[in-house]
Amino acid sequence: MISPSDPSSAWTAKANKRVQFGYGLNYLIDVEHAVIVDVEPMPARTYDEVESTKAMLDRTERRFRFEAEAACC
Repeated sequence: MISPSDPSSAWTAKANKRVQFGYGLNYLIDVEHAVIVDVEPMPARTYDEVESTKAMLDRTERRFRFEAEAACC
């Protein structure tokens, strides 16, 4: 489905709620310092989250000249 007013949104449903068009926000957080270092808005499609994370990591490396470390459970 394509929204007639906002074609960038995605048709989605979460947690037994009604289906609607929406967006998702992904945050890249420096947990050691409790700081949000980047945000990536996107249509609400969970399968796009990996690409969104890659984009945030690339921007963060270029902008701040440091590389992210993998967090462990």
